[in-house]
Amino acid sequence: MLWYSKFVVRFPWLVMLIVGTIMLVLSVVGFLTNDFPDFGEPTKGFESRGTPIKGQELTLKKLESDMIGKTLSYTPNDTSVSFFKRKKRTVIGSPGYCSTSSISTSYIKVIFEPSLADSDLFTTAALKSMCQLVRKIEIYEQSSCTSFSIGYFVALLHNRTSCEAITDTDVQETLSTLKYCAGFYHNGTLDSTYTTDASIPPECKAYGAVYSIFNFLADYQFLGKASPDNTKLRYSMVIPRVYERGSVDQLYKDVLENKVFDDGIAKITGLQLGVRFALFNRYLVADMLYFGIAFGLILVIMALYLRSVVVTLATLFNVVFSIGAAYFFYHTVFRLKYFSFMNILTAIILIAISADDVFVFYDIWSKYKREHPSADMVTRLHETLKHAASSILVTSLTTSAAFFANTVSNISSVKVFGIFSGTAILINFVLMLTWTPSVVVFIEKVSDFCSKKCCNSGGSSRCPDCWQKFLNFAHAASDKVFGDVIPRIIHKLWFLWLLILTGLGVGGIIVVFVSPRLQLPVSSDFQLFGKTHPFTHYTFTAKKQFNFIQKENNFGNINMFSVWGVKAEDLGDPLNPDDEGEFSGFDNTFDMGTPEAQQWMLDHCFALQKQSFVNTVSQSRICFMALYKYLITSSCGVTSVIRFVDVDLSQVGPCCSQTFPTSRELFYQCVPRLLTAFDHYLPYLQSQLLGAPVFEKASTRIKGYAMQWQSTQEFSLSFEPINNFYTNLTDFLKAQYDTAPIGVQNGWVGSRALDFYDLQKSLASGTYESIGVSLAVVSIVMLLTSLNIIVTLYAIVNISFSIFVTVAVLVLLGWELNILESVAITLSVGLSIDFSIHYGVAYRLAAADNRKDKVTMAFDVIGSAVVMAAFTTFIAGATMMPSTVLAYTQIGIFLMLVMTISWVYATFFFMSLCSKIGPVGTFGQIPLPSRCFKERKSVELGRVSPDKLSDKASLAVENGTVQMGYDDPNHTASTTQLVSEDDKVQTDDQTSTL
Repeated sequence: MLWYSKFVVRFPWLVMLIVGTIMLVLSVVGFLTNDFPDFGEPTKGFESRGTPIKGQELTLKKLESDMIGKTLSYTPNDTSVSFFKRKKRTVIGSPGYCSTSSISTSYIKVIFEPSLADSDLFTTAALKSMCQLVRKIEIYEQSSCTSFSIGYFVALLHNRTSCEAITDTDVQETLSTLKYCAGFYHNGTLDSTYTTDASIPPECKAYGAVYSIFNFLADYQFLGKASPDNTKLRYSMVIPRVYERGSVDQLYKDVLENKVFDDGIAKITGLQLGVRFALFNRYLVADMLYFGIAFGLILVIMALYLRSVVVTLATLFNVVFSIGAAYFFYHTVFRLKYFSFMNILTAIILIAISADDVFVFYDIWSKYKREHPSADMVTRLHETLKHAASSILVTSLTTSAAFFANTVSNISSVKVFGIFSGTAILINFVLMLTWTPSVVVFIEKVSDFCSKKCCNSGGSSRCPDCWQKFLNFAHAASDKVFGDVIPRIIHKLWFLWLLILTGLGVGGIIVVFVSPRLQLPVSSDFQLFGKTHPFTHYTFTAKKQFNFIQKENNFGNINMFSVWGVKAEDLGDPLNPDDEGEFSGFDNTFDMGTPEAQQWMLDHCFALQKQSFVNTVSQSRICFMALYKYLITSSCGVTSVIRFVDVDLSQVGPCCSQTFPTSRELFYQCVPRLLTAFDHYLPYLQSQLLGAPVFEKASTRIKGYAMQWQSTQEFSLSFEPINNFYTNLTDFLKAQYDTAPIGVQNGWVGSRALDFYDLQKSLASGTYESIGVSLAVVSIVMLLTSLNIIVTLYAIVNISFSIFVTVAVLVLLGWELNILESVAITLSVGLSIDFSIHYGVAYRLAAADNRKDKVTMAFDVIGSAVVMAAFTTFIAGATMMPSTVLAYTQIGIFLMLVMTISWVYATFFFMSLCSKIGPVGTFGQIPLPSRCFKERKSVELGRVSPDKLSDKASLAVENGTVQMGYDDPNHTASTTQLVSEDDKVQTDDQTSTL
């Protein structure tokens, strides 16, 4: 590396020009030749890819599509019927604009709650208040029709001119009517077709008021089925006659955004405008202002600490170049098309990492300069790179490894985030070894030149000493804190620190894995904004309070498909959610016609019907193979199959009076004939069957076999019930397929209702797999860097406790294991290890022969840089807190937590371990061949006053090198050199020959 140092010192401007030009070109090419990211669909990519469940889901989707559906049919020689046709969802209400009886769920929705927690909204004042507050929306939209609200229907029922004209008597009479009619609504008599039902009293049908209030406008507990006496209205919905559409974005900006709609009686707490994603895209860009503020604060802190504005600005270019070059590699080199909005979070993390690296580099550079004022610049840069490069390399590798470990996840957005962020970190490392040193050397040369001109011209002028006095004071204070105070605290209270932090670590493990545990998400909606935002409140809390939403979310029991003859594979690009791949094709080994396969399919169908997870409707169906057995063994003639369905078997040739199972040839000959014999009764017959062969369109060739059955498991967003159901199902199928003949061994069972469960499952397994990969890489890198097993072990224990405590705090804050949380937890490995690495490397390189002195010297060398790195990252996180975008605030919380906790553990836990049971000499050291140390020379940094070291001079021979420390009270410099046994050991003012 000496040649490189010479080159940089001689031509710093050339290195700056080459590196800057390359980074600029890569950035410009990356952004000009690729589309700018579009975050209009922020939840795109929040799905599992490449899993068996996803493969089954995509295959079912393709079978339902026109492309594949046109080639398959349940009916032999069919030319019209499509395969796997799904029912379309119906929309509540019809789109009448001013019709009093029609509330469309496509209208925007406004949720009201009382201003005071225990108040009631079903009062005259509250109903008028809600009408007045929503009037601004009506005026803005120039709507000629009044919004649907309880106040509107009260006015309509009592012939008032407007909602504002209703009286207390009107409200009380309406409440009495609602009490009287509630039973008709709850028993299902009063529904959307109530106008034709003569059994319903007229007052319950008038203007559709009662149905509309109960179904749409009042919360489900108001005169509810389970609470018939509850007349307190806690939530009320107002539905302006404005359709959800893109232009509503302007309505939100002009009328609703950042406005408080609270008149002391009622307040707006939830909104559904249909523009949540569009607004998120706008906020995502607008809130990047906080990135700028964070970077600005860090730059100010860096400028004050480094005492160099130019080096600080160089760090800014480090981040910009890293992001730009990473964008180039991401799109142009890696050819990735999907760019997740989470990739933006790389910027705030990169800011913190860059500051950390610069602090370490500049601290060592400045310390060497103070301790060796006469050393030339080549030596200074060479020794700085020798020490700083190792720490920066390790922290960069471990952090990038934590990012790249996310690629083991099955979730597309997590994968691409790991690739982009990991690439940016590695590019930043390259810049730290090229761009930053050249800038520092260039500034140093300019500074030296200016100092000579300023301070030495004419021999009479001198530089102002006020600033120098302040710097001397700051250096002395830093030396006192990190060279004396903190080491004393560690040495004297080591047992207390280990006891407290071990207890916290164990407590974190209990919180994460035992109780309350890290919970999986229970909502398929991804939270985009903070909990108090009206969009979030509507989506996750308020809308669940209304009956029509609960009816929409009642998906019933899960429908399952058992399929043979079709491959279920996800052949799409797992890094591109838009690429679902081609149809995986048919299974050429499928053959259900052999006698063994016929018998197994019959037994399998019977066994399935006996399972507790199959509902009674499917259990009562007729297994197709049982029907085939019945028909093929029946006498030739007219045979009754089920009620109203007879078939004349004398018309189907040899397909009667046979034994079961039949030969393979007879099976493929008779199945199409038997089904065709039912003529126009076939659709009805198929509705009574459990399973049927799937034919090639307009042909009698059997391509597959499918059974559609309904489970006893109700659809749920909770992980545990679906996981129990799916586990029981897969255990049953495994036992069945183990005994299946070759032709039917490749069957599978899938559903379109398991996609969210698949996401939860991927989060649960992928997160811990990523943590495991990260820890493994971190351990290897730490071991290769320190070459000491003990230091590596201490570091892994330290970061494990740090991670568990961090995650435990997040759990107690109410975080769920969602997409961003999964990434943050994995990333905590890379960020938590940084401080331990800095301390561990400094401890191993400290020129002392006892633990206490090595700890003291480690703090003196690297302590201030570690504190500044933690502080600046904490500031970066804190700056993100005012953001509207939840992802930004969450990453801010995470950065503040992980920096605080990892610094505390690295400083007081890791260093306490080193202070009492740290490795000394060659203990725990990995032996290397002696030639690795031939002619090795490196300077050990650490200005520690003699009274802080041991009373005796230290002399240790390690791996063919000598480390030496002095206890001479008159010796002010404690810098030593590692040399071979045949070389000389020199200090600033003393030479010894060994």
